[in-house]
Amino acid sequence: MDKKYVVGIDSGTQSTRVIIFDTRGQKVCMGTAAHPPLIAEKAGYAVHDYDDLWNGLCHACDDLFSKFKGDVHEIAAIGLSGQRGTTFFVGEDNRQLCRPISWMDLRWRENAGHLPPSTEEMDPWCDYLRNYSRMNWMKTNSPVLAGKIHKYLTAPGYMGYQLFGGYVDTLANNLGMPVDREQWALYEDDEVFEKMGLKRSQLARFVEPGQVMGHITAEAAALTGFPEGCPVVACAGDKQCEVLGSGSISDGQAYITLGTLSGLDIVGEKYIPDAYKKLKHRTYLASVPGTWHAEAAISKGFWLVSWFRDNLAEGLDAKAEKLGMTTEAYLDREAESIPAGSEGLVTIPDWKSNWDKPAAKGMFIGFDHRHKRAHMFRSLIEGIVMQLKVSTDEMCGIIGKSITELRVGGGGSKSVTAVQTIADVFNIPVKKSVETETCSLGCAICAAVGAGIFPDFQQAVEAMGQQTETYTPIAEHHAIYQKLMDRVFSQCYTINEDLLKEIAEITA
Repeated sequence: MDKKYVVGIDSGTQSTRVIIFDTRGQKVCMGTAAHPPLIAEKAGYAVHDYDDLWNGLCHACDDLFSKFKGDVHEIAAIGLSGQRGTTFFVGEDNRQLCRPISWMDLRWRENAGHLPPSTEEMDPWCDYLRNYSRMNWMKTNSPVLAGKIHKYLTAPGYMGYQLFGGYVDTLANNLGMPVDREQWALYEDDEVFEKMGLKRSQLARFVEPGQVMGHITAEAAALTGFPEGCPVVACAGDKQCEVLGSGSISDGQAYITLGTLSGLDIVGEKYIPDAYKKLKHRTYLASVPGTWHAEAAISKGFWLVSWFRDNLAEGLDAKAEKLGMTTEAYLDREAESIPAGSEGLVTIPDWKSNWDKPAAKGMFIGFDHRHKRAHMFRSLIEGIVMQLKVSTDEMCGIIGKSITELRVGGGGSKSVTAVQTIADVFNIPVKKSVETETCSLGCAICAAVGAGIFPDFQQAVEAMGQQTETYTPIAEHHAIYQKLMDRVFSQCYTINEDLLKEIAEITA
C-alpha cells in the first residue's frame, strides 16, 4: 500500500500540535493540547511538571485521531520537533530525576559565581555553553541529584525515548548542547564536555534532520494512536522547523516566527559565526543539513499577546464567541481601527530581560485620555515588531548579510495587524504563509525525506511548499515607525537603566 501521509509534531512551550499532512503539504487533520502553565519555583525559575509535555502529546493525538478518517497505516513517518533549550534529567531507571528546566528559566545566571572567569583564549561559544549548562548548575546546587544523572536530554530527546524507547536526538536542536555548529557534529575535544560538567555517555546519540531515530513501540502506539513500527524522523529546533515549513531554505531568505518566542531567522549557506560577545544574535543549525540560521529574537514575543488576553481582556471571550471569533481575533479587529503609532502610546516589550539588558522591564509609555484597550493591544504588537527590527538591523550589520525575501508564519501570523505592521516596520513586502502551522509542516517535510518519499529537502519543499499572501508596506506608516525606532527604542533602556535598577532594588 502506498503511503499517503506524514505527521509533524510540534511540542512547544504552551501547547503541543500534531498534524497529518499529505505529500503535497496539505493539512489533513490537526490535534492540539494546551500545556499547564510553567511552574515558577522562585523568581527567575521556570519548569514544566514531569509529564506535561508527554501528556500534551498524548492528548493532542487523542484529539487528532478522534477526527482523522483515514487509515493510520498509511502514515509513512512522523517528524518530531520541540522547544529549544528545555532540559530533562533522567536516571538509570529511565525516570526523570526532577522537573524539566524550561528554556525560559534563568537559573543558569547563577553559574557565573561558581565557574572560573572567562579568558581571552576561551572560544566564545564554548564559554557560552559552560555558563548556560544546566549540568553545571546541578553540580553546584544539587550535587547528590547530579551524581544520579544518566541522561541529559533536550525535549525531543526525551519525547523520542517515550515514542521509540531509545536515546536519540537531532544535532539541529543544539541550544545548550556541546555541538560544534560549524562542523555539524558534537565537539571532539573532551574539554568542552568537562567545562559543561558533562560526560559523553550522558548524551543521546545525535543524528541529522531527515534521518530515522527509531520506530513507534507497541506501548507508544497504544498511548498515542500512531501505528506500531512507524519511523520517527529527526527534525530541528522548533523555530528552525518553522523556517523550513515556510519554504525559506536559500541564502538570504528570512522568516519571522510569531510564537511564544518571536524571532527573525536568516538563512546562510555558509557558517555564520554568532555574536555571543556582542550579545546580538545566535546561530543555529538549520533543518536542512549543511545550512545555518542567524537569529535575532525576543524571548517573550507573542507570549505577550496571551498575557494581554489573560490579564487585560477579561470578559471578551463571551463577546468573541458570539461572533464566532477567538479572543485574539476580536482584539485584532479592535486594533485595526487604531492608527499606526497608536496615537503616541509606545510599548517596550522587555517582559523578560536579556543578556545585553539585564535590568530590563516591560513598559507602556505615553498614556493620555484617548487610549483604550485597543491602543494598548496595537501598541504591544508594534513594540514587538519594532524591537525585532532593531535587533535584526544589528544582527545583519554584524554578519554582513541582507534580507532577500521575508516570510512570516506561526500562530501570531493570523493577526492582520501584526503582519501588516511587519511589512510597514521592515519596509519590505512580506509573504504570509497560508498554513500558519509552519513548524509542524517543517517536521512533516523532514518526515517525508526520512521516509524516502523525496530524495532531498529541495524536492520535498518544492512538492510540499505552500501558498502565500503578500502584504505591501505603507510608506506613511514606515516613516512613523522609523522615527520611533531611531528616537525612542534606541535610547529607552540606556535612559531608564538606573531607574529600573532602583525599582528592582526597592521591590525585591
